[in-house]
Amino acid sequence: MEILRILWPNEHGLTIREVCRGLGSAADEEDEGPAYSSVQTRLGLMENKGLVRKDGTIRPAKYYAAVTEQGAQRHVFRELLDRFFHGSAAKLILHALRSKDISAEEREAISQRLKDLKKKST
Repeated sequence: MEILRILWPNEHGLTIREVCRGLGSAADEEDEGPAYSSVQTRLGLMENKGLVRKDGTIRPAKYYAAVTEQGAQRHVFRELLDRFFHGSAAKLILHALRSKDISAEEREAISQRLKDLKKKST
C-alpha cells in the first residue's frame, strides 16, 4: 500500500528511482529510501498482482497505480481472509470484535451495520 500511496497522486507515472525517493521521504527526510532493487522487486510483484502497471516503452520505465484505493483495500482484504482466516469473513469479524484495539464506538458501529445487513436480507 505504501507504494500505491506514492503512485496514486502521480497520474503521469513514476520511475523506480522516483518511487525510492518517495518511500524515503515518507519515512525520514534524511533516509534515501529502500534499495532500488528492493523497490524494483516489489513493483514487479505488484504488477503481477494487477496493482500497478508498467510502461516499458519509455526509458526509464514508468509505473502507474492500476487500482483505486478502494480496489487495493479489497485486494488486501481478500488476501488477509485467504491467508489467515481460511476465506471466512465471519472468523475475521469475530477476531476483530475480540480485539482490545477496537473502541466501544467502533464495536457499536459494527453491530449496527450487522443489524442493517440482517434487515436487508429479510
